[in-house]
Amino acid sequence: MKKFVVLYNAPQSAESMMADSSPEAAAEGMKLWMDWAAKAGAGLADLGTPLGGGKVVGNSGVSDAETGVGGYSVLQAEDMDGALKLLEGHPHFLMAPEARSPSTKRSTFRACKAAPAVEIVGPGRALRAGTQHSARAHDPGKAPYDMHMAPFTVTRNALIPAAPADVFPFVNNFHEWTKWSPWEAVDPKLNRSYSGNESGVGAKYAWSGNNKAGTGTMEIVGSEEPGKIDIRLEFTKPMKAVNPTGFTFVPEGDGTRVTWTMTGENKGLGKIFALFMNMEKMVGGDFEKGLTALSAVATRKNS
Repeated sequence: MKKFVVLYNAPQSAESMMADSSPEAAAEGMKLWMDWAAKAGAGLADLGTPLGGGKVVGNSGVSDAETGVGGYSVLQAEDMDGALKLLEGHPHFLMAPEARSPSTKRSTFRACKAAPAVEIVGPGRALRAGTQHSARAHDPGKAPYDMHMAPFTVTRNALIPAAPADVFPFVNNFHEWTKWSPWEAVDPKLNRSYSGNESGVGAKYAWSGNNKAGTGTMEIVGSEEPGKIDIRLEFTKPMKAVNPTGFTFVPEGDGTRVTWTMTGENKGLGKIFALFMNMEKMVGGDFEKGLTALSAVATRKNS
């Protein structure tokens, strides 16, 4: 078995590539990545589910527009043809199947529009002049960049024309989330279950749905009426992640300034998605929709 480095060429940053993408397009791109990663073994605990005689043994979700590198994967295969076979279901080519260039089939794929080009670099070859700030040969078994991704925070706030005591209950009780949560409409057949306390600390909610909705749980771990709520948000599908989430309710004039915050860290498959998915835009957009809906239901109650 030999190792082959696959370079994702990015003439611009991941953020700028996704800046004009709709949430729907971003979600579809994420699904393509998940499907390919699951088949190729990327990001799994054993870092390698066999596929076509080869497997993915490493990934870097790092975008560097200055050097034109948008991340890379390390493939393990018998030969170049085996490495190419691993890429047949790669999202870049599913999004732009006509982009493959026959004249450079064994070394380069040219992708169209927003999909970066992809190169396969054999063992002992330099990744590219300037990639590591020196054109020395790269050992495919070692990452040219630090693969650690910094924690992220997504925050949105809105001024709701209602008192904190009138807004707080809609967040403190998961049964009320169906009236305003931005994710309730993602899957009309979403399965929901409630356990623990009716509201406040100990209240639990679990959901299971389609590819967009995924599967996960929420539990209220802190509740200070009417000013603050802390939630443990855990995703089990499509990716495993735990994201602490919080709400604050601060009086402002005749209304309430509600701030919704989620924190987390990109790891595993999240490293791959972070290259192409703008977490701030995707999650932040959902938060904005949710706060608008929360304002509507709280205002109706107060009228």
